Amino acid sequence: MGTYGFCYRDMVPRIVQILSPLSTTGTQQQFKGALYCILGTHNGFCPAITRDWDCIGEVWSAQVRCGLSHSMILEKPSIGQLFDGIIERIHRQYDTIGIYFIVSERCAETASQIAQSSSLELSSKEEMKEGIQRQRIRNVVAARKYEKLVNDLLDCLEDKDLPWKFDHMATDLLALLLRDDHPLPPDAVLYFTQSIVHDSITIRKVAISAVAGILKQLKWPRKKVAMKPSEISGIQDPEGICVGDREGNHWLQYESTNLPLSQELWDSLHYVEKTHWGYYSWPREMMIYAASEKPQDDLPYEEMSEGEKIIFEYFSDPDFVEQLMEFLSLEERKGKDSFNPGRFCLFKITAGLIRGSKHWSFSKVDRLWQLLCPLIRTALNNITVETYTDWGTCIATACEGRDPRKLHWLFELLMESPLSGEGGSFRDASLLYVLQGGLAQQQWRVSELLHRLLAYLEPKLTQVYKNVRERIGSVLTYIFMIDVALPHTRPTSSPHVAEFVTRVLERLKPLTSESEIHNHIHEENTQETDECTQAVKLLKTGQNVNCVVDGH
Repeated sequence: MGTYGFCYRDMVPRIVQILSPLSTTGTQQQFKGALYCILGTHNGFCPAITRDWDCIGEVWSAQVRCGLSHSMILEKPSIGQLFDGIIERIHRQYDTIGIYFIVSERCAETASQIAQSSSLELSSKEEMKEGIQRQRIRNVVAARKYEKLVNDLLDCLEDKDLPWKFDHMATDLLALLLRDDHPLPPDAVLYFTQSIVHDSITIRKVAISAVAGILKQLKWPRKKVAMKPSEISGIQDPEGICVGDREGNHWLQYESTNLPLSQELWDSLHYVEKTHWGYYSWPREMMIYAASEKPQDDLPYEEMSEGEKIIFEYFSDPDFVEQLMEFLSLEERKGKDSFNPGRFCLFKITAGLIRGSKHWSFSKVDRLWQLLCPLIRTALNNITVETYTDWGTCIATACEGRDPRKLHWLFELLMESPLSGEGGSFRDASLLYVLQGGLAQQQWRVSELLHRLLAYLEPKLTQVYKNVRERIGSVLTYIFMIDVALPHTRPTSSPHVAEFVTRVLERLKPLTSESEIHNHIHEENTQETDECTQAVKLLKTGQNVNCVVDGH
C-alpha cells in the first residue's frame, strides 16, 4: 500500500469485510492479518491515518465494530497489542483532515496574472463559475462525510454488547474529531457531556477534555477594535529601541488610586490581558476587546444553539453537578495519590472561576469576588503542608495572562498582612509563597504592589524563623527581577536593588564594629533584640537571596 498510491481504496473494502461482525467465513488468522494491514509498518502507510474521509470513515468504524466479531478474542495478548498499537499510532500521527477548501479571489487573480505572463490560455468566466460550484459541492460533501463518521461512532457506543476496550477506543476516536471550523453534532455533545460522570475514569478524562474543546467551539465571539496606545496615553513612544517603564505604557500599571471599583470605571478603562505587550514594543496592529461592547451575562435559552442547550441543561441540574463533584474528588490511583483529590478539585474550580470571568460585566465579577474572597481568606488561614503548593499553583494559574486591574480584589486580599504570625512560621512562609506566585505572573505591571510589599518586608528581614527568612529571600528576588541595566532599557519604576542594598548595609554596621562574633550567639528561635544578633539574621536573609539568584 505504501508503494502504489491510492491502492488502499481497493484493499480497504476487503479489510472492512473481514472485520465486520456479520462475517461468518473469516478466520482468526484473517482477522489478525486485517489488523496488521491497518497498523502498517513502523513508518509506512497506515489506512487509519490517511487524509481521505471515505477511508477514515470505513476503517475507524470497522475497527470499533469488530469488537462484536466472533473472530475477535480480546483475551489473546497479541490481539490486544495490535489494537493498542493502532490507537497509539492514530494518536501519534493522525492529522486533522480538512473539510472546507476555499480558493480566495486574490489567489485566483494571482493565478490569472501568472497565466498572462506565461502566455497561457486563461480560464473563461463559465469555467471559473463551474470551479466555484465544484468547490462548494466538495465542501458540502466533506462536511456530510465528517458528520456521518461521528454518527457511526456514536452508534457503536450505543451498543451495550460492545466490550469496554472498544468503548474507550470509540471515545478516543470521537474526541479526535473535534475541530475549530465545524461544530460537533449535538448528539456527540450530548455523549461527551453525559460521559464526564461515566463510571470509567479513562472515559471521564477524555470527556472532560472534549467538553473543554466543545466550550471553546461555542464561545461567543467578542468584538475587537484596533487601538493606538499613544491615543490612550497621549504620549508618542520615542523613536528607536526603548525598553521598560516609560510614560507611554504607564497606563497599563496597577494603581490603587485608579482601580475599577465601580461600573463606570470598569467600562472606562482599556484592558490589555497580554503581560508582555508594551514593555519592549507595541504590536503593529494592537487589537483589544471593545470597551463599548457590554457583555451579555445570560443568553436567553431560546437563542442558544443545540449544543449550548445540552450543556446548559446538564450543568443546571444539581444532581448532575453533585455527581460530577464526587467523581472529581475521587483518587485517580487508589492509595497512591500524594494529594487530597477533594481539595485539588476546589483549587481547579477556583482557578477556573477566576479565569472564566475574563469577559463578565462588573456587577457579575463583583458578586463573584464577594463569594470567593471569604473562601480564599479562610482557606489561606488554614493552609497546610499538603495544600500550600496547590494554592500557589491555583493563584499563579488564575493570574497568568490577565490584566492585574481586573484582579484587584485578589491582589489586595493577598497583600493583607501575609506575615501576621497568627498561624505560626509555616503559615507565614506559605502565604508569601502564594503571593509570590500571583505577583510573578504580572512581572512589570504591578510596581506599586512590589513597592508596598518591599516596604512591608524590610522591617521583617530579621525574622526569628529560618523558613520565613528563606521565603522572604525568595520573594525579594522577584521584587528586584525587573531592575536590570541593559542597553536601551529605561530605569524601572519597580524597586531598585541598589537602594535596598544601601539600606541593608546600614543595618549591618553592628557586625563591622564588633571585633568578633561570639560563638554563644543566641539560638534563632529566641526573642533577643540585640543589634548584633539582628544583623546576623539579616545577613542570613541576604545569603538566601544570593542562593536563589544563583539557582536561577
